[in-house]
Amino acid sequence: MDQQWLLAIIIGALQEVFEWLPISSEGNITIVLIALGSNSTAAVGYALFLHLGTALSATAYYRDELYTVFKSLRIWRVRDPISSAPLVSFLGIATVVSGVTGLLAYAVLDRIVSALTGGAFIVVVGFLLIATGVLQRVSPARIRDENRTRRS
Repeated sequence: MDQQWLLAIIIGALQEVFEWLPISSEGNITIVLIALGSNSTAAVGYALFLHLGTALSATAYYRDELYTVFKSLRIWRVRDPISSAPLVSFLGIATVVSGVTGLLAYAVLDRIVSALTGGAFIVVVGFLLIATGVLQRVSPARIRDENRTRRS
């Protein structure tokens, strides 16, 4: 089997597991790819490309909900967007804000990845993964759960 195919199978399987866990799938895939010998720019490119498969599988899974949203596009009105179809309005606003934020973040991260190579890039990704774990550990939901347990 060609080495590229084997690499594609490995990172595809890892993406399948990582994407649905509350961890950075992109960061972990990038670390694995760098460990397997890819350069940092190519590793981030692969990791971002894998999100296409995630988007396709989420679309297939939520097809009924998406159908409902697209069906309600017929009743959405520009003059009264919130009353006519509130979910469509919310999703439209959220998509625009997320798109702008994502494009800005991509531009910044592209420059950072280009500037950092090798070990420095892995250190940054590792630090961010640790920071994510710490934030999840001290999140308000966890604090509420601890308070609820103490009262019981």
